[in-house]
Amino acid sequence: MILKNMDAPEFLARIDDGRRLVCVGAGKQLSDICKLLYEYNFFEKISVVLDNFSQTFTCPYGTKMAETPDDYVKRTSLITNSVFLITSADYPDLFEQLHAMPELNKVECYIWEYIRKAPPAYTLLVGDEPKIPKKIHYIWFGGNEMSEKHKRCIDSWRKYCPDFEIIRWDESNYDPVKQSYMAAAYKEKKYAFASDYARLDIIFNEGGIYLDTDVELLRNIEPLLYNDCFFG
Repeated sequence: MILKNMDAPEFLARIDDGRRLVCVGAGKQLSDICKLLYEYNFFEKISVVLDNFSQTFTCPYGTKMAETPDDYVKRTSLITNSVFLITSADYPDLFEQLHAMPELNKVECYIWEYIRKAPPAYTLLVGDEPKIPKKIHYIWFGGNEMSEKHKRCIDSWRKYCPDFEIIRWDESNYDPVKQSYMAAAYKEKKYAFASDYARLDIIFNEGGIYLDTDVELLRNIEPLLYNDCFFG
C-alpha cells in the first residue's frame, strides 16, 4: 500500500474526487468519526466497511454490511479507484495485514489516528513576512568527488527554488576544527558527524535552510520561511 497523510479537510476533499472510500475497522472509532464529521455526510461517503470479525457496522446514522479484507479483494475490480482509511486503534497490525496483500500494492492508505493529529495546511496571511532568509546551505567536507545522485538532488533545489541563494560550505570557507567534537570527527574523516555541528553553527549565524546533499526537492519550500523554526 501507499501510506499517505494529510489533515482532515484535505482528506475529505480527496475522497470527494470520485474515489471509493473503504473504511477498515467497524468499531467505536469509525462511529466516532461519523459523528465528528456528520456535517460532511461522512457516513454516506463510505462505500465499503472491512473488518476481520464484525459483519456489520452500526452508528446513529445507519448500518452498513462489513466484510473481511480478503473477501473484498477477491470480489471487487474497483480496488485501484479506492482510498483506504484505517479506522481502528489496531492500525499497526491492520496496516501490515493490508500491506501484505499484493492486490493493494498501488492503493492509497490513510490512518485516522494520523489524520486527526495532522496540522492544517499552512496558508500565508496578507501582510505576512518571511522570518527565514532565502538561503539553502549544504556541507561538503573532505574534497571527494560528488556523486551523480548528489548532483541531481542539488539540481532539484535550483529547479524548485530558483530565487534562493545556494551556499556550499567546505574547508575553503568554514573551519571544521574550530570546535572539539567537530574536530575529532573531522580528524577521523567522519564528515557526516562533523557536519552535525557545523550545520547548526551555520544556521545560527547565517539563517536559512540546511539540506543534506541527498535530499531531493519536489516543490518550492518557500512556505517554510514563514515559521519561526522548523526541523525535518
